[in-house]
Amino acid sequence: MNNLGNIYASVDIKKDYNKAKQLYKTAIELGSLYASANLADMYLKGKGVKKDFNKALELCDKQISIVDDSHDIQQTKNHIETIFTHTTLLKPDDNTKSICERLILSTKLKHNEKRSVVHYYSQLMGSNLVNDMIKLIQLQRDLKKITDENEQLKTHIAASPDGELYFAAQEHWNSCTH
Repeated sequence: MNNLGNIYASVDIKKDYNKAKQLYKTAIELGSLYASANLADMYLKGKGVKKDFNKALELCDKQISIVDDSHDIQQTKNHIETIFTHTTLLKPDDNTKSICERLILSTKLKHNEKRSVVHYYSQLMGSNLVNDMIKLIQLQRDLKKITDENEQLKTHIAASPDGELYFAAQEHWNSCTH
């Protein structure tokens, strides 16, 4: 479905953006990750549809929430950067705010990829809240690091025949989580 949408959107036959849009929507319903990025692209550029950065942002948010591999979301990351560098075309409603919050807290976006989202969000919400969000991002990173260290210790303990390592690991875990 996604590839058929691409044909109607880009090949040298008579372009039919309505057909492409319908095929992308069907492909999204069937679980195509690329179709949501392609449909977002149509909304960003106004190809066959009215330019709608909010709709494009919703599609990007949906894709990021279900994709694990960062390769698969590179186009979506590019779309997000485009959206947040043209914020005058973005309506600051509650849905946009909640999407911004999810993107800022997402582990699938690197810190530098979140910069334009944080900047836009700070304009909407005020700088104090953004500082809190940045602290939250740092805490999220710290928690991931601690969780990863804990998993390494569990693996080491499982391979160890004596129980002393268990108590050392338990003390480490308790000191990190309390």
